[in-house]
This record gives sequence, structure tokens and C-alpha cells, in this order.
Amino acid sequence: MKSCEGMGARAINLGGFKDIQPPPACSQAISSFIAENPGVPIDVLCITPPADTTLPIFSQPCRSNVLCCIEISREPFLRPDGILALRITFVVNVPLHLVVSGNGTVICEFDTFIKLFEQDIICPQNETNFQCRITQILCHAVFMNETQIVVDVSICKEIVIISPEACPPVGQFPPQCRTIFPPMT
Repeated sequence: MKSCEGMGARAINLGGFKDIQPPPACSQAISSFIAENPGVPIDVLCITPPADTTLPIFSQPCRSNVLCCIEISREPFLRPDGILALRITFVVNVPLHLVVSGNGTVICEFDTFIKLFEQDIICPQNETNFQCRITQILCHAVFMNETQIVVDVSICKEIVIISPEACPPVGQFPPQCRTIFPPMT
């Protein structure tokens, strides 16, 4: 994680795998397609909503059909260097639209979602509010069988500290989202 001097913004990569069970009608359509087309590979296209960097942190729980990032807890944390910090837990909800096809023919499609959890260590000087925004979403899906599709969702989220004073994080953090903070040359 990298601190953006003067802005109080931090951006990180966050990802997760999830097994998705297609709805019964979709599973049946896949089974029928396989029976009629033995040996034909099944592809799954994962479509995500566009990231909207204008969306602030939500105060209500994330609904399954809404892209959102919310703070769900915070607790004091003593860093190894002796500075008191906060361990903030965020949950990110990403709605997905999956399209299952074989030989260029759509077999079925359905909506689902994935939730990702992340803890960040932040060192505010005063009571602080945070805004969390999703800035990029990548999704890949793999067909396993009629009742199992595995999705890999990676996001970049930005945490903006709404406070005049904040200290940079210490230690190892996930790699940067390069499209947000390009490498220095």
C-alpha cells in the first residue's frame, strides 16, 4: 500500500476466488448442451459493473446487486514501531453477470455476486472518517462442471482518509494498482 502525500489516499489490490453454483435452470441447460455436444469446451464470460470513482463509502449494508465498499469495523492496533493505529475492516461487494457458452452459442446466463474482505492499518491523529471507492475491477471465470463455476475477482480500491493529519503505513502491503499509481522512472 502506498500513501499519497497531501491527499490521504491509499490504493490497494484485493482479490478473491469463489465457487459459484449456477441456478438449476442454467445447470440443466449446461448438462443438455454437454450431452448434445460431447467434448466441446464450455466458456464462461464474467461481466462486472463499471467502477465509479465518484461513489463514496456506504453507510447501509451492501445489497447483493450493488457495487459498494463499506467499513464494517475498526479497532485500535499498536504497530511494531509503537505508534497507535486503527485496524479498519472493509467489505467490498461486486455484482457479477456470468455468460456460459459453448461453440460460440450462449447456453445460459445469470447474475450473482462476490464479497471481498480486507483489513487496513491506518494511523490517524484524530477521530477520522474514511471513504472507500472501487477504481478497477477484473473478473475471470472458469467452468468446472454443471454445478460449479470458479470466479477470480480482483479489484483496486481507494481509501481516502478524511482528516487533516494522517501518517503513512509501515511494513509490507499488497502490490499497487499500477493504473492508479504508475511506477516511478
